[in-house]
Amino acid sequence: MAERGDIAEIRERVDIIELVGARVQLKRSGKQWKGLCPFHQEKTPSFYVYPESGNFVCYGCGEKGDAFAWLMKTEGVDFPEAVAQLAAKTGVEVRRGAPKDPRRDELHERLYALNAAAATFYANILLSAPAGEPGRRYVEERGLTRETVERFGLGFAPDAWEALLSHLTARGHTAEQLAEAGLVTARESGGYYDRFRGRLLFPIRNKQGQITGFGGRALGDAKPKYLNTPQTAIFDKSAILYGIDIAMDAIRKSDVAVIVEGYVDAIMAHQVGHANVVASMGTALTEPQVGLLKNLTKRIVLALDSDAAGQMATLRGIETMRGALDYDTVAVPDPQQLIRFERRLKDTEILVLTLPEGKDPDEFLRAHPDGWPELVAGAEPLLDYYIRAVAAPVDLADPRAKSAAVHQVAPLIRELPDDIQRHHYTALLARLLRLPEDAVASEIRRLTLTRRGRESREPEEAARRPRRAEVSREAHLIGLLLAYPDVAHDLAGDVRDDDFLDTTHRLVWAALRDAAAADPRLKSRDFLDGLPDDALRDAAEEVLVALGARPEQFPGPLRQEARDTLRLLRQERYDAQRLQLQAAIADASNAGDATALGELAARLMALMEARRAFDPAPSPYFRDLRSAEKA
Repeated sequence: MAERGDIAEIRERVDIIELVGARVQLKRSGKQWKGLCPFHQEKTPSFYVYPESGNFVCYGCGEKGDAFAWLMKTEGVDFPEAVAQLAAKTGVEVRRGAPKDPRRDELHERLYALNAAAATFYANILLSAPAGEPGRRYVEERGLTRETVERFGLGFAPDAWEALLSHLTARGHTAEQLAEAGLVTARESGGYYDRFRGRLLFPIRNKQGQITGFGGRALGDAKPKYLNTPQTAIFDKSAILYGIDIAMDAIRKSDVAVIVEGYVDAIMAHQVGHANVVASMGTALTEPQVGLLKNLTKRIVLALDSDAAGQMATLRGIETMRGALDYDTVAVPDPQQLIRFERRLKDTEILVLTLPEGKDPDEFLRAHPDGWPELVAGAEPLLDYYIRAVAAPVDLADPRAKSAAVHQVAPLIRELPDDIQRHHYTALLARLLRLPEDAVASEIRRLTLTRRGRESREPEEAARRPRRAEVSREAHLIGLLLAYPDVAHDLAGDVRDDDFLDTTHRLVWAALRDAAAADPRLKSRDFLDGLPDDALRDAAEEVLVALGARPEQFPGPLRQEARDTLRLLRQERYDAQRLQLQAAIADASNAGDATALGELAARLMALMEARRAFDPAPSPYFRDLRSAEKA
């Protein structure tokens, strides 16, 4: 366990701007920084980082947290590993080992065990049961050997409504537990049925080799063609790469990772001897997925299908991939003889492999297994591919289309690490668009200066950082719940995990909620003594000390105080979101972006509707809080 104060010291020392800025292109906006959210696709920035509080929050998708939460979400690591990484980064010695994450509790272990039991059931069906015959025919048609099938643990879900349900409930598991794991689905009329039926199943493992979920391919006309496990406590398909557990060693040894789109594409690569291949599971590449690779290699190759859909998927993933890469911050003189700072890509090479016409990776690997290394070696640098893809459909007689293409490519050219590369790609873009090179270079410079000037004029109020009162209010809320576990028990259905930006507060609340649910008469001291983690115990005791001594009170006023604190906390965050959305709407209006304007306006209306639900009850405690703030 960590010594007292280790976690707090790490949090104080870590530079949240540097940490997040290594993955997201941040721009100063008043006292905070903003950028495009790495967790969802957006055109107008709604992602903000607050250096004074050490938190980040996206007002579009709702992702939020501190430095520990950032690493957990983007690197796919657990809490102890996040602590270890930040301790090394900040020079803090965690003298008794990284703390355990209370969330990796019995629930997670039960879900892993259920998935393992389901995988065994499905594998036995595929390999030996009569019901698995359709699956055996399919893998034979795809050229997969029995050794490969067993290595990847492939299985088959029989075309029956309750085959897995009956099998696992007969062995002591409950239907509710299977539903938690995403293995069965609840009927509206009551009862449950198997989620996967008549499908070839691909177990999906994390980098530790634990099965987090399944991908199921329909063999008949069932829709959808591919069906995944739904989001669970251990499964998020956007944060994992298929085959990563088997491919890690080969990626390190070859110093290159190849990303394909489909499960069978990756499996076939391994079968013919190319084990540094993983699959993105049919989705546009996400930042957490890139994060799984960047500590293994600095060379990432995207293997595209030859069809237009595959190529468009790569284009959609480029912005996400840029956010996950490593950058240097360099000082650059500007025309006013001042110094500005720009991000420049470093140490990471992204390449695009386009297959011959009419081929996908699986087909090419089966027909030309020895030709794959040559194909990978000839992959095109990402920016070459991107510029050609953007320029190809442009009507060369349309000056507005040419201008739009320059605007689309300019951010990538600006981030290149040296003048030679920037000149090279500026010339390539100019040649493809049949424009003078100096005109393209001048427009890229103008876009840079215009953007910087607009940012310097942004009113600070448009995206202000959370006030210290908000952070204190969060600590006040968790302090109340800790001091009075019976209140925590009563409010368990009202307080959400995402009400806490601070990861430690969130972990403490998760542990307290579960403990209070198990024992409604829980005492504060008993809960603290029972925490399995010294660091969390230290954090809990700190907020109790900050709460201060309080006279004996009846439960009613305490519950009302906690509810009022929760209302104020949410109101302030809603108000901050409103201000930021209003600023984003102004930007979109000035830019003439009708699509973004419509999306932002709809988001603002939805936010205002949600905000009305938190108008506080006129309790005395609430009035005292408002009076104190006005004073």
